[in-house]
Amino acid sequence: MRQVNPYKHPNQWLELTLLRLIEEGKPENKETLHMAIHAITHWLEPGLIDDVFGHWMEDYKVSLNEDENNHNNFDSPCSYEDPSE
Repeated sequence: MRQVNPYKHPNQWLELTLLRLIEEGKPENKETLHMAIHAITHWLEPGLIDDVFGHWMEDYKVSLNEDENNHNNFDSPCSYEDPSE
């Protein structure tokens, strides 16, 4: 296993740690991954999210428009509802 010093390279360490949790596929890792995703996404500035994930957002918008135009009763493949609402 590759060793990364979390104090010298925190971004790389976090990436490798999260990827390892995913690759392990253990059910107990799911809650940890949810917490990490929540923490990261709520800390990031919206403009950074637009810059990095803008193409995902555009694909989502196109998908929503297609669903509205087709009067489709099925959820869009990238349509997620906020569980806190």
